[in-house]
Amino acid sequence: MQPKIARWYLYMVPVLALILAFAVGHVPYQYYVPVWMLNSLLMLQALRILSAGTRPAIRTFAWLSVLPWVAFTIFAGMGRPPQTTEGWALLATEQEVRFAILIAGSISVMLGLSVIGQALREAGAGLRGQLAVAAGFMATPLFIINMAFWGACLPIAMQHFMASGAPEARPDLWAPLKYLFFEIASVAGLLYYLCALLLAAGLAQVGWMKPRSARVVGGICIVAMVLSILPPGLPTPLDVLSYFVSIPAIGFLLFYYMALHLLSLKDKEV
Repeated sequence: MQPKIARWYLYMVPVLALILAFAVGHVPYQYYVPVWMLNSLLMLQALRILSAGTRPAIRTFAWLSVLPWVAFTIFAGMGRPPQTTEGWALLATEQEVRFAILIAGSISVMLGLSVIGQALREAGAGLRGQLAVAAGFMATPLFIINMAFWGACLPIAMQHFMASGAPEARPDLWAPLKYLFFEIASVAGLLYYLCALLLAAGLAQVGWMKPRSARVVGGICIVAMVLSILPPGLPTPLDVLSYFVSIPAIGFLLFYYMALHLLSLKDKEV
């Protein structure tokens, strides 16, 4: 695989995975698991090609930022989470796997942030790199708590609701509990986007990213931060945009693409 092809492949895979997840939806695992395994091998090969010869800190950050999305592409076959009680009950195991993957991905990204934060500090980025790492470290526990609720508690709860004979009935505490985890998810999302903003600023400060590119990333992050904390029930298109930026894997895309950007730099630029 040529480096140019490898780069374009890694750039396009997350976009295609998102399109398939929403356009096609859930398909039987017998079909999507083999495709996902083949895609994973191709992504790993592409990443190996692009990371060859790069400095250790950049290479480590890239691997830790890209590996989560190697796993996340399995969601193209899983589709979005079920929208009904019956769907959750029937696909409980897949949902447990989905959110376990997201938890593992968040830990990988957090480790990558610690590595790039140290590299930025050594390169003279000042507080920006340290603040980016701090924001990421604050976001990750909240993210894990939220994903544990979705992956461990919710499938079991939905199975109990189905077994009760009144699948749409909910206990009195369900509404406040749901709102609590909405708030946890909102804060985690805000902190991840703040982390990406600060990381882009740090990369620009040491010359590892063009100022214009950093401003674009910063603008995206600011819009995403605002959308991530908006309350539910908004009119279209705000509700669609707010839902999109709140998708757990979306927040990690910025780190994914910044990692690919760093792999594209020549040795003399880093």
